Order: sequence, then structure tokens, then C-alpha cells
Amino acid sequence: MKKVLTLGLVMAMAITSFAQVKGIQRPSKKDIKPAQTVAVSGMEENNRNFPASTRSIMTSPEEIELGFSAYDWQSNAAARNFTAVWPDGYAVMCYTQAAEQGFGDRGTGLAIWDPAVGEWEFSETGVEGIKTGFGSISRYKENGLVVAAHTANDLRIFIVEDFRGGNRDFGQGITLPMAEGVDGTHPAVQCSGENLDIIHVLAANFGNATPYYNEAIFYWRYENGEWTKQCELLPSLDADHVTDGGTNNYVFVHYDPANPNRVAFTLSTPRADGKVVVSEDNGDSWTDRIFYQHPGIGVTYEGSFLYPRWVDAHFDTEGNINIVYEWNGSSGEPTSGSYYPSLGGIGFWSETLPKNEMCIGGIGEVGQPFIMDSTYLEWDLYRSEWYWSDAQHDPLPEYFGELMILDEEYNVIPYDGEMPATYYWIDLENKEHGKYNSGIAAFPSMVMDGDRIIAVWSMIAGDCSSVFYDGTNSQYRLFGAMSIDGGRTWSLPVHLITDIMDIYDEMVYPQVIPFVYSDAGGDYVWVCYQNDQETGTYVQSDETVWDNNFYRAVKVYVPILGEEENYMAVAPSINVYPNPAQGSFNVRLNDASNVKIFNTVGQLVKSYDNVSELNVNLETGVYFVSANGQTVKVVVK
Repeated sequence: MKKVLTLGLVMAMAITSFAQVKGIQRPSKKDIKPAQTVAVSGMEENNRNFPASTRSIMTSPEEIELGFSAYDWQSNAAARNFTAVWPDGYAVMCYTQAAEQGFGDRGTGLAIWDPAVGEWEFSETGVEGIKTGFGSISRYKENGLVVAAHTANDLRIFIVEDFRGGNRDFGQGITLPMAEGVDGTHPAVQCSGENLDIIHVLAANFGNATPYYNEAIFYWRYENGEWTKQCELLPSLDADHVTDGGTNNYVFVHYDPANPNRVAFTLSTPRADGKVVVSEDNGDSWTDRIFYQHPGIGVTYEGSFLYPRWVDAHFDTEGNINIVYEWNGSSGEPTSGSYYPSLGGIGFWSETLPKNEMCIGGIGEVGQPFIMDSTYLEWDLYRSEWYWSDAQHDPLPEYFGELMILDEEYNVIPYDGEMPATYYWIDLENKEHGKYNSGIAAFPSMVMDGDRIIAVWSMIAGDCSSVFYDGTNSQYRLFGAMSIDGGRTWSLPVHLITDIMDIYDEMVYPQVIPFVYSDAGGDYVWVCYQNDQETGTYVQSDETVWDNNFYRAVKVYVPILGEEENYMAVAPSINVYPNPAQGSFNVRLNDASNVKIFNTVGQLVKSYDNVSELNVNLETGVYFVSANGQTVKVVVK
């Protein structure tokens, strides 16, 4: 439990009408209250529905290798419309793909899952008939697919009406009309309507265009063969509400067949309120539903503030908005693009989530729905993560992507006033990672299935004796968590892939296909992600090898609703000690299993069958002990 702290500054903010722009009042300097003390008694009670056990590790899952891409820069720190799914579970996932080192053949790659066939299909090159970049996709009509992408000179949509029938000819596409001075880039696409035949596109201007703000975001609509909205600046996106748009800060919410005329998108930029902009009439009118109040749009601050970014949003069956997000920081300059690579975590928010009584931030009353603000993110999330701080309380239940400190047995180390003798992630040098304009946790994606929510994201592993560190950078790895009560409480993070074949891999840009499938093994979801043997991206010159980036699909089983004791396929734990070792070390398993020990070049040096405890003697060196799909690095001195 963190100590009680004296808070030097608490902003008093009020909201008069929930989730409406005009209902938000921003504090001026005269509205700031004097210093005050926030007192807390007792431990936080969050009534978790999941067992507080050791670190959960998933057994070796089924993985499918999809297309290769030399172009490994998929997004600039914000979500994209990468997936499309039909009511029967037929699904398509897209990514920017290039087979050539110089990216001359760059286009939109597709990976297709057909549950009726039980196989993945994927493209080996971009599907458009012209070089494109940063494509996004949506269902179109009954069996079609639309791709939106930018070319060297313009924005285009590419439509195939019989995609499910096998047609893959997207041709040269249809060009979006531009306003004078606008150079559109990074389009996002979604369809709506009773026949799913109205196409909506959002895109940002590449730079400044008078009289618009920097990287202004524009809207188009295409129906019945013509553009009925052309490069419009929606009221929610004008200069009064946004001072810097950004080329990846908008993403459409998935189409809901129960509300066919609804189209909605999220906006998550450091220069605007975080919000979901919703139309219930196919884009004729729009309303804002706020999830984060910016401290002051267009105002210059000393220091920095935190905000939610990379937001994945879904509507529940009652029409309430639910989001998972990465929080990070930005500087006080209104047009700055700063980010903080050693910060970050994954949180959940919904329009019905009650404000915790421990919160000192957030706009709204305790026990009632609230809107996030920078105070909430700073004090209730970020500072609660610091083991060495005087934060008011431990992380809240909705903060499930916390980078935990673990001991050699993969147990979470509680803070008792002193730092543990051995730790990993607090070392700032080891918190460095590939430059994706993201923090230590990033790229959250989720699927909603009633009150069951499955979230997946990338994060540096944080283990005390971590395998997942290349000597310079920590690798991003795949993690997952689940809620069975609509996001009120969450399971512990699950490290999804720790097989010996994957221990040197970086795993980024995960996308959960928004559909829960089922087979003889139980309910499962498909997670597509970009796999690499180096940290960082070749596109940004963070790495030197161009031909080792692949997209993969991993099958992640989830429990049948209500089976709380068996979430996310937890495997038996493995304990290797002492580590580092002097000549010999012990291996202990919860259950008898086969154990294999490899050296650093992948050679098998020892193997044991059906053991639960053993003592191993080895020469000086670094080894990997593998059992039950889990791998632990051990150093012998």
C-alpha cells in the first residue's frame, strides 16, 4: 500500500451534463483550489473476481504465419481500422505490406480467416493496382470489402463487391475530391446504412493548409456512386476543438448490425478532448461523447500532462461507449508531438464505469460515471504505478496494463517501503524499447462479448531475470487480460507467447479480430500481430535487417463465461533458482513435465522427462530452461 500523500495541487472541475461538449467547464488559474491533504484509510477493496496467483503464462498456442512485409511501420502511435468481420465470423485483417527492400511495391496486405474452411488466406503483395500506403478496411454491402489508402498524389478508395466470392481485383480505385491546399494522408474508412453501402472516410492534411490548423482532419462520404460530403471540416474537428490533428489520431468504431445507420469515430490527440464522435443518421449530423477532458486546448503549459492515446472503442448492447487505451504524456507546447518512451500503461473506461472512491482526479461524483482528466491519469494511474513514490493508492481495477515487478518465481513483488534487491523494469536503461512513438505498454485492442471483454496489447515484459532484452532494448511482447463484469475488474496480465521459438521476437501492432469463436477446445479469439527478430523498425532505421518482419495470427483461448478459475489458459509455473547460479541450479515445477535446456545458439544441452524437481550442473554460460511452453533464462557463473 502506498503512503498517504499531501497533494500540492488539485484542480476543481465540474461537469453539468455528462458527455456533452457544452457541459464541460475548463478551470482557469483562479479556479485552482489551495493545497489540501487527501487522507486514505485502509487498503483499497476492488473485489477482483480472479485468483491472485503467480504470473500467468499461456501454453504454446497455435500460431499461423501470414504475409511478410519489409515495410514495418504500421501506425504513428494511434489505432487504425485494420479489421473487418461478418456476422458468421468471416474476418479480414489488413496491414501495410511491401516485398521489396525499397518499398517500391508498397500496398495494403490482407489476411483472411474463413471459419467455414478453418484456414487463413493472405496476400503476398499489396492488393491495389497502384502503390499505396497506410490502408484501412471496412465491410461493404453483403459480401464486399473497401480499402482506403493514400498514394503518392492523392487519397483513394478501392471497392470489391464480391470479395467473399473470391474476387481480389481492387483496381486503380476512386479518388477523393480535395479542397484547395489540402494534401490528404492516412485515411480511415467505415461503412454504414441498411445495405452497408455508405462509405465514410476520415483523413488528415499532410502539414498546414491555410486557413486550417496543423494536420487538420477532414471527412468524406460516398454513396450511390458519388461524393455527397467532400473534404468537410466537421464542427467536432474545427479549430475551436482541435489545435493539431495528427495523421493517425482518428479511428472508426466497428460497424454494429443492430444500429446500421450509426457511424462513429474516436479522436485521441494531445491537442483536443478525447472523444467519440457519433452520427445516428449516416453522417448527416454528429454529436460528441467525451471520455477525456483536455486541460486546456491551445494553451501553453510549463512541464507536461498525460492523456489517453491509441484508443480502441466499442459500443455495448445498450449503446454505451467502452474503450481500452494507452496513456502517455505530451509536452506543454500546443503543437508538440512529444511522447515519453519510459511511461505508459493500459486502462479501460466506459460511460457507465463508476468513479472509484480512491480517485483524486476524474470529472464527476464518486460512484457515478466520470470523465477522465489529466489529474486522474497522473495521480490515479501513473503515480500509483511507482513503487518508490508516495502515491495515494495502488493501481485502480480499470488499470490492468500495469508493468509489474516480479521476483525469480514470477510472483508480483509488493511494495513494503523498500525496493527489492532484484528488479528489472525500474532500471531506466532497460526500459528503452523500439521507437514506435509509444510507451512501455502500447497498441491495445479489444473484443466485447456481452460483459466479457478480452484486451490484448504489447508491453515490455518486466521480468526480473528477463529473457526479452537484446542488450540495448527491451522487446515488446504480447499480453492479454480479461474482464467478466463489463470492465469493472480485470484478470492479471497474461504473457501470451513465451515458447522457446519466440523468445527473441518482438511483437507489435496487435489487432484482435472482434469476434469470439468456439471449437472443441472452447472459446477463442484470433490476434494478429507483426513479428520481428529485432527491436524497432527498418522504416525508421532503428534496425538493419529488412526481410525478417512477418505478420502472424495467434489463437488465444478464453474461458467460457463464468469459469473464473481457468482464465486465459494459465500454465503451470516454473521456478529456477538460484539465478544467477554458481555451477548448479534447481528447477521446480507445479506439475511433472518434460524439461529441455538450450544454450544461446539454440542447441539442446540437457533434457529430462516427466520431472517436477531436479538439480542441474552446467558450465559457465547463459541457458534457457523450457517446460510447459514457458522459458526462463538462467545465468551460470
